[in-house]
Amino acid sequence: MSRRPARFTQGEMARAIRAAKAAGASSIRIRPDGTIIVDLVRYKEEQDIDETVEREEHFVL
Repeated sequence: MSRRPARFTQGEMARAIRAAKAAGASSIRIRPDGTIIVDLVRYKEEQDIDETVEREEHFVL
């Protein structure tokens, strides 16, 4: 079994987290494949999320 190189290093992960905090991100996710997801939108409660989504009165199938 051969070892493969790391997709990201600890230093790269630390830089991504520091940059996200500096930008005011509400959360950051780093996936095992190296994808970095930064959420910049903050929600106070789950109700706020529901209010931002307009509900459809009917659905077309």
